[in-house]
Amino acid sequence: MNVDPVRTEWCAAFVNSILKLQNIPNLNDIEHPHPLTARAFFDWGVAVDKDNIQEGDLVIFPRGSASWQGHVGFFAGATDNYWIILGGNQDNTVSYKLFKPSRAIGIRRWSE
Repeated sequence: MNVDPVRTEWCAAFVNSILKLQNIPNLNDIEHPHPLTARAFFDWGVAVDKDNIQEGDLVIFPRGSASWQGHVGFFAGATDNYWIILGGNQDNTVSYKLFKPSRAIGIRRWSE
């Protein structure tokens, strides 16, 4: 995705790369004007209710103080109190990390 991880928050680049590897349209494919921002995924796929979340769905979380900032990753499962999110730029690496479901501001799923 031609991203310098030193200068760019790269969670969205990671998601776009995985989607590309799976032959699922990513933000670059749909020519989104801001493909490297997490909240741009609000324009991708269809909205999913928290009660209907499935493995592989994208979850968007807030981050920072600006309205455009966020974090995005793949839903990988749940514990009693947390969602397990596979994402890039989680502690500067690709990893699984626990997030409170109440923090999610959006869930998206690809639909053709």
